[in-house]
Formats: sequence, structure tokens, C-alpha cells
Amino acid sequence: MRTLFNYVNLLPLITKGSKLHTHVHSIIMNILQNTERVRNIQ
Repeated sequence: MRTLFNYVNLLPLITKGSKLHTHVHSIIMNILQNTERVRNIQ
């Protein structure tokens, strides 16, 4: 999970000012929030 977080933090450096980055970032954040929710339910 931590690697994914590091990846999210590195994304802006890799794809600076890219719309794709914003899109990917929001998708990843949604996935992270969903996994947190699932973990809380269990």
C-alpha cells in the first residue's frame, strides 16, 4: 500500500501539468478510499 502512495506522490513529477495525471490521481485516490471503507467494514 505504501508503494502505491509513493507512486501517487511521484506522479506530478513524472507527468507535470498533464490532464492524464489528474485523471489517474483521482482514480487512485478513489481506489484507496474504497479499500479503506472495505477494511473498516470487515
